[in-house]
Amino acid sequence: MRQRIFFRTLLGAQFLIFLFAVGSGLYLLWLAQSPEIRADEDAVEAIRGLRSAAAFCIFPSFLWFASFWGMLKKQAWGWWLGLAINLFVFVTTAYELYEESHIASDDWFAPLIFLVVTMLQLLARPTTWRPVEPEPESRAASQSAGSGI
Repeated sequence: MRQRIFFRTLLGAQFLIFLFAVGSGLYLLWLAQSPEIRADEDAVEAIRGLRSAAAFCIFPSFLWFASFWGMLKKQAWGWWLGLAINLFVFVTTAYELYEESHIASDDWFAPLIFLVVTMLQLLARPTTWRPVEPEPESRAASQSAGSGI
């Protein structure tokens, strides 16, 4: 029962990360089209930077969606993909935090979120997921059309 709660929480977290990343990317694209940004002196550089940041948010977000979808369908590859991407983001954000000389209190938020999601990932590991195996030939042949006896 406990593993089911972890699994559902992990599914929700994967989907929320996907929504947050897509929403952030769409917001950055909207921001790139705003009149305030376009009226700025460095508008070309700002728009280019906002668009590349939006692409950086949107394109990897589909990895979280693929992981969510795979885990929803109880496929082991979805779990492994989620573990890889969550662990990668945790290590990257924690290393960036380690490299900074002065750390603000809210800078721990992103590594902490991905540490919790990675821990959930490990607690909800797919020990009982098995691929669907085809029926043996003898059983399938006995259930085919015939006398029904």
